[in-house]
Amino acid sequence: MTIADCVATLLGLPFPLAYMNLSETERSKISTGLNYGSSCGILPETGSSEGSCLTLDKQIDLFKSTTNNDMLRENLEMHLSKSIFFISIGPNDYFLNYFKNSSDISKLFSPDEFAKFLINELAKRLQILYELGARKFLLNGIGPLGCTPGMINSTQHEGECVEFINKVVNLYNVELSTKLLYLQSQLPGSLFTHSDNFQHFQDMKESHETYGITNINSTRWIPNQALCLARDKYLFFDAFHTSGGANMIYARRCFNETSICIPLNIMQLASA
Repeated sequence: MTIADCVATLLGLPFPLAYMNLSETERSKISTGLNYGSSCGILPETGSSEGSCLTLDKQIDLFKSTTNNDMLRENLEMHLSKSIFFISIGPNDYFLNYFKNSSDISKLFSPDEFAKFLINELAKRLQILYELGARKFLLNGIGPLGCTPGMINSTQHEGECVEFINKVVNLYNVELSTKLLYLQSQLPGSLFTHSDNFQHFQDMKESHETYGITNINSTRWIPNQALCLARDKYLFFDAFHTSGGANMIYARRCFNETSICIPLNIMQLASA
């Protein structure tokens, strides 16, 4: 399960269906949430060579199409204002852009400059969503990418993780937290929850057995083979993504606590 699936489950909702897999008739009947796809990144050029992801701009266009064509106009504003807009984005702007050898962007921006640039680009798109009716936002920070098996196995480093990568991406998290506070002060009626994925991941690695995770280094998924029966005991699903079990632990903490989801947890955000 993705984190979005886990959050929906905790809210008592069905999994958000993939927008791109629905017919026009099916889209018009959905009232409990949609998943607009796997996003390439915040920047339009991120992941442009991957072919299997949608830009954030494209996803916003699809949401606009939903509000214009697939939802009843009656009580639309209230319906959108009560909905939670979950945005988990950013890692690919580092994986597939800033850290990519063929990318020029790391030559144009220092790590600190890139974090600020990325957050400002994200803020522009959050404001567009606000103008389209969104009021409640849940935004994931970026976890310690330098601790993923993919980075550990492909990057020369000393120690348990690739710490220079972690330091670079954590600059984004600091900027995100500050920007969300600013946006909430500027956009009347808006609520922004910042989810500290970085800290949660550190907690999981340090106290993994407390959470029922027994394998924190290897992955559980091998292409074209049956899934491991103990897959929820693994921290990672593949080289870069956490497992469904780890995602549910994260969602439960974000749902009930204010230690990693601040200033409101998901339950508080939903009730506000």
